[in-house]
Order: sequence, then structure tokens, then C-alpha cells
Amino acid sequence: MTRDRRIAGRWALRRTLPVAVLVVAFLAGPHALAQSAAGGIQGQVVNGADETPVADVQVTVQLFSAQGELGTLSTTTDRRGRFAFEELPEGLAGYQVIAAYGGTEFRTVAAAYTPGQTVEQTVTVWEPTSDPAEVTLTDYVVWLDREGEGVALQHDFSWDNAGSTAFVGEGGQVVSVPLPPGAADFQYLGTFLENPGEVRGQRYISDAPIVPGPTSATLRYGAPPISELTLEIPFPATSVQLFVPQDVQVTSSQLRLAGTITDQGLTYQVYAAQDVAADTVLRVSMSEVEGSDPSSPVAWILAGAAALIALVLLTVWITGRRKARARRPVKAARRSRAAPVPSGARRAATSNGKPGPQPARVRAEGNGDGPLGGSEDVDLIVDEIAALDLSFERGLLDERTYKRLRVAAKDRLLRAEGARAEGRTR
Repeated sequence: MTRDRRIAGRWALRRTLPVAVLVVAFLAGPHALAQSAAGGIQGQVVNGADETPVADVQVTVQLFSAQGELGTLSTTTDRRGRFAFEELPEGLAGYQVIAAYGGTEFRTVAAAYTPGQTVEQTVTVWEPTSDPAEVTLTDYVVWLDREGEGVALQHDFSWDNAGSTAFVGEGGQVVSVPLPPGAADFQYLGTFLENPGEVRGQRYISDAPIVPGPTSATLRYGAPPISELTLEIPFPATSVQLFVPQDVQVTSSQLRLAGTITDQGLTYQVYAAQDVAADTVLRVSMSEVEGSDPSSPVAWILAGAAALIALVLLTVWITGRRKARARRPVKAARRSRAAPVPSGARRAATSNGKPGPQPARVRAEGNGDGPLGGSEDVDLIVDEIAALDLSFERGLLDERTYKRLRVAAKDRLLRAEGARAEGRTR
């Protein structure tokens, strides 16, 4: 696993499905929430095997506001597989569409909603199966970190379904992860985020179907100090890896020491196994792993997760502003400079249940295709700085991240203003 992939997985975790949508609404500000959500959410349900429309399917839309859930609306697809929700409540900030097919729920990625817009969503469904023969666990990585007075465990799953049906398990149990005593503070990504599942006793149970093609999911939680770990392999696994701090002594007859890796300033021992058979149970004993100083790099990184969510949303919002401005006359764009406040953005993550999202990055330099022909739009950078200030004021960015990003944005602003002045003298 590369360092970039590790960073993406750890920085982009979210606690529950609505969190990213709530951040969107928070960034949008009270003005957006005060508007009526006239418009609509519409779309089509299609069969993933042949892309044909699916009629008579119950479709539910879960609605979110800045304060939490707004409830649900339901309808049934027509003969063309179409559905529509036109009577939407005020204060609507985000939504997720769910189609019930073959006794299984297929969900879209949660998305932000801008009042007054009509949005189009396609929900793909698959014939369900309880036979896991076509599913392979291509990569299963477990990270063990010290955190607070205990530890944090992160399970990164990557599957590949080579068939044309969705694996739904038996009794809605698709994936079961054994948990150590005292596991708490669960966070999700990928398909676990779209459909968070539940904790039953000492297990995390996911009922999110594994659809054809490659998909991924992440589960992270905290626990008291541990000395034992059990990993269950439900499908044939190409690669299983366990990363533990360098000073932890590990004993396992099924995993071999494969070296070390340095990630985010910390060194880990890597224990690995290849081509593991389905239904294998890996048992690991280790010297008891206790917590660390909360000011450690790992704790700081985790504390910055919410900040990154805000930045991703901010980036998407800025991108939307750039596209909108490109469609407007230059004079109109300049008149819109007063009191810039973010007007909405899409969900940062959640990736359609597929490989974990990479953090979006604000463009550092012009690429020659912008309105300034090689430098960034000054107005957009000004808007970006205003949005950073707003995010910091509302507690969405820690001070260290805020100052670093603001300094970088001001440096880009100076370069952009210089490019604009040079263009005017030509």
C-alpha cells in the first residue's frame, strides 16, 4: 500500500453518512437554508447487467438539513424506471437515493442539494446472490496505531466481484468483522459509509452489497490497550497485511514479517500473508499496545480529518464557482464580488463505495486554460480566502491548517494579480 493511499484512507474517514452533507450545509450558511427547496430530485433505476430500466421498484430519498435528518420520501418507478420527488422541504441541504430491489437496498452516494435546482440521479441495481464464489478480497490491510489512552484499528478492504450479480450474504450479513473488547467511536468510508451497518455484540456487521467490479470499504474504531487480534478472511484473499508500531512484538504462525514502512513520520512493522483461503481465521498475539500522548503526530492527523473534509468541500465549491463564472460576462462576474460566502458543495467522499477518495487539492498554479490564460482568477482566489476565513471562524479548520492554507492562497493571489497587471500592459 502506498503512502498516498494510506493518507487518503485515514484523512477522509467520516463518522456517519450525513456528516459530509452537514458540513456542506454549514459552509453554505444560513441564507441557503432559508430558501425554499423548490426544484426536485429525479432519476432512473437501471439494471447494472444490461443497463435496462427497472419498473415497479420502490425508491426512497433520505433528506438531510444542517441540523440532521429531515426524514424520507418514497415513490415507485414507472415503466421506464423513472422516479421523481418534487415536493421537497425547506432547509434541504443534502440527500441520498435508495432503491429496494430483490430484497436488497442499493444506495447512491450522499450528495449536497442546492435549493431550487432539479437534480438527476441514476441508481444501479443488480440481481442479488448469496453465493460468494465470484468475490475476491484483493487487498486487506489492518493498521494499528496508538491513540489517546488506548489504540485505534483501521481495516481497509478492497474487493473484486468478477460476476454479474451483487453478493448480499445470508440474512443481510455481507461482511462481519470481529471487534476487540471496548471497541467504540466507529468511523466509516466507502461502501461502509454509504450503508454504515451496525455493531452487534463484539462484531461489526455490514449489509452493504458487494456489487460487480472493484469496490472498497474502511472501518476504523478506538479500543482499550490490546494484546490479541483476530482477523477473519471471508473470501479468498490475494494479500493480507498488518501494520503495527515498530516497538510492538508480534507472534503469529500465519503472518510473516515482511519488513518495515515509514508513514507520516512513524515506522511500522509489516506482517503479511499471500493467497489466503476463504474462511481463514488469523490470530495474532502481541505485547500489549497502550496509548500515546494525545499530542503525537497520529492524534494530530486524526484531529485534522474534519478540516480536510471542509477543504474538499471548499475546493468543489470553488470549482463550481469557476465554471459558473466562465459562463457569465466578465463585467457581471466582477459585480458579484461583494461579501463572498460559499453557496454549496457536493459531498467530499464518499466515493460511490469504491476506492477511498483522494483529498481534493486547490490548484496551486494556472494551467493555461483559465480566464486569465495561464494564471488563476483573482476573484476566485479572493473568494477562496473568504471561505477559508469563514471555515476557521466556524471551527471547521484548526488554526495550524488555516494559517498554512491562507498564506499559500495569498501567495497565489499576489502571483495572479501580477499576471493580470502584466496582461493589461500588453
